[in-house]
Amino acid sequence: MTAHPHDTTKSSALAPWPHDPILADEDYRAIFEITTEGVIILDTDSRILAVNRAGCEVFGFAPEDLIGENFSILLPPEHRQYHDRMVHGSSIETPRIVNHNRTLKGLRRSGEVFPVEVNVAPLGAGSSRRYVGIFRDITERVNAERLLRQRQKMDSLGQLTTGLAHEYNNLLGIMMGHLDLLSEEFTSRPARESLEVIERTASRAASLTQRLLSFSRPVSASEDFVQVSEIVDHLDAQLPRNNATRVELTIELPDNLWPCKVNREEFESALVSLANNAIEAMPAGGRILLEAENTTVKTPISAEQAMIPAGDYVQISIHDRGTGIPDHIRESIFEPFFTTKQNRKAAGLGLSNVFGFVTRSQGYVAVESTVMKGTTIALFLPRANPRPQPREMQKRDSLPLATGARALIVDDETDIGNFAGSVLSKAGYQTTVLSDARQAMSELGPDSKSYDLLITDIQMSGEIDGFQLAEYARRSHPDMKIIAVTGSIRGRSVRNWQASSFDRILWKPFRKDDLMKVIEQDDRPRTQR
Repeated sequence: MTAHPHDTTKSSALAPWPHDPILADEDYRAIFEITTEGVIILDTDSRILAVNRAGCEVFGFAPEDLIGENFSILLPPEHRQYHDRMVHGSSIETPRIVNHNRTLKGLRRSGEVFPVEVNVAPLGAGSSRRYVGIFRDITERVNAERLLRQRQKMDSLGQLTTGLAHEYNNLLGIMMGHLDLLSEEFTSRPARESLEVIERTASRAASLTQRLLSFSRPVSASEDFVQVSEIVDHLDAQLPRNNATRVELTIELPDNLWPCKVNREEFESALVSLANNAIEAMPAGGRILLEAENTTVKTPISAEQAMIPAGDYVQISIHDRGTGIPDHIRESIFEPFFTTKQNRKAAGLGLSNVFGFVTRSQGYVAVESTVMKGTTIALFLPRANPRPQPREMQKRDSLPLATGARALIVDDETDIGNFAGSVLSKAGYQTTVLSDARQAMSELGPDSKSYDLLITDIQMSGEIDGFQLAEYARRSHPDMKIIAVTGSIRGRSVRNWQASSFDRILWKPFRKDDLMKVIEQDDRPRTQR
């Protein structure tokens, strides 16, 4: 690119043409140069007469590369024709290309396209007419608005899936529980085979519901301090293998990775989902690279779903050289049931569960992808600093079976409560089943009979939920074992669960063995009050 032949000050961001009163004023020059907004002076043919230092920094050009060039050099090719038509379609007396807070796409010298906000106004009149353009890089604002919209959309989807999953869990819990009871009554082979078919189908539905909840659930059932190497050691063995598709997985991990506090099973499932996604993006085979490093973010950076704040993270990245992700679906890849598969056999929950895991782990996801070149998905998990765990408040053995221990079961789904009561009665407990939390409070009052075990649903109709009931029960019966039953915990429940009166949590839908297992566990997780 060449400067205008009359330009004698190529080293300056100001390169006024001789005898131009607008550009010759010294006061104007000072203001022009010190402003932090980008400023460009154009003639009526949209040729650049001057550009200040801030403008050069935004676009990455030196002033001598811009002076004398058409303004369209700073626009991506697809916008240049529109700009030229607008300029040449007006007469010299018309205030052409005049805009107020208009958003355009700019083009940096590096080839990066970015959003700019532009204000253009005429200077002078007649043959002395010039145009001044004031512009700013609004990349951060656009990203923040996009991330806010995306976060709101994901939160709405989370609330929707939680509500649906809660209702389905109740229905599935009733069906699966009574299948357990029926299986003890039917002994004929045809009947048992039919029951097994129903059981397998119900289990598939329950698995799908749990995967939905893993997207929307804001807190993990349990977390451990883990090293990434512990999780990825067996990853290769869990990936599908196709004789016609050769995919090589390479894992590169340094020895000094910081620990993370995550749910092990969820972390492993997230990595498997990412690896499977990479395999499917390379139908002809190829190489997947999984690598990790310690990363300190000093300045917040824009990720796919949120702005990553400053801090220490373990960054786990999976790279493939597959088909890539088109721009028009980038914002949908973490949504439940979104899939690009033609046969739609998959549930489309793989990446949504990755998002759910990372969110519950207080982490972030970043995606880089180029169509037909490949994709990199990076998980940023906060560095954890393991501390000695405080001693538990108390520890007691599991409740003895078949000795008349008293159990109170509270669930507004009467059929679920009755199923749990039937299981415990057969195990030797004296059971009382209620469907109302307020009635349960009366049953647990100071002058009431003593209970050894409370099993209560968290989300119940009425003014009193499972948290309030458990807190009341703990005050009146300090030694009672209290088990929460739920399909999800959202909103205020996250904070309350971490410091709650519950000893254990039982996830819906549950089977007979699940119920007995959680009752018989003898350790108490309530380490902080």
